[in-house]
Amino acid sequence: MDLFVMIQVIDRAFKILTKIADDPKRVWKISELAEIINVPAPTCFHIVNSMVQIGMIEHLGMRKGYRLGAGINQLCHSNIYTAQIAQVAEPMFRKFVLDFKGLIEFIVLHDFQRHILCHASPEHILRVDYNLQTVDDVIRTASGQYLLAHESREKQKKFYEYVMPYDLPKEAEDFWPYGLEYENYLRALDEKKGKPNVIRENIKGKTQIIFPVFSQKGEVNAVVAAVIPAYNFQGAFRENLLADLFRISNELSIAQSN
Repeated sequence: MDLFVMIQVIDRAFKILTKIADDPKRVWKISELAEIINVPAPTCFHIVNSMVQIGMIEHLGMRKGYRLGAGINQLCHSNIYTAQIAQVAEPMFRKFVLDFKGLIEFIVLHDFQRHILCHASPEHILRVDYNLQTVDDVIRTASGQYLLAHESREKQKKFYEYVMPYDLPKEAEDFWPYGLEYENYLRALDEKKGKPNVIRENIKGKTQIIFPVFSQKGEVNAVVAAVIPAYNFQGAFRENLLADLFRISNELSIAQSN
């Protein structure tokens, strides 16, 4: 299955899930779901059956129809993990890699872990990877810190108490130079939250750039993160790269609102 067909199937599956989720108690017929995605009933059946297998949709039995499954609760929090995001990100990520020879990722924070939902790099110019990667390095990365800064105070407190003591090694000055006191921790997060983006220059020969992605409610719920060689980040190249990342983050924010 090529990338276009895969994205089309994911898009149709998402449309079905969205419609079913609007009325979780309703029981749907295949013919009704087929109308939603504008495909023949047999085609719709194959898509729905795949979602039944992974628990996203529940089959109530022969001639009884389908409804939302318990597995939907295992999805990585709501609308960011969608085909719309994949469709918007894929051409922009590919062009970014070709133009700037850097790595670019779409990242969310969930259960105090970074979830990398889309990824493209110079090593794989012709492929955008949509395989979910989960990384326990929130406080050790610019993207993790920026996302944590936009969490609630309650979640920030829980992270400080239950995660940070184990996630922050002794040699932490490179990525967390603020000390371990709780007041300094909150002050550092507030400072990061107030920034429209994050630029960390020449960290071990690399420059990291973070731009926020906003939900429909105007809250930061994801970031676009890029890493490029530090020696490239200057002059017109710098200005063009920042403008492109701003455009990408804005397009992804719009996609989440649609």
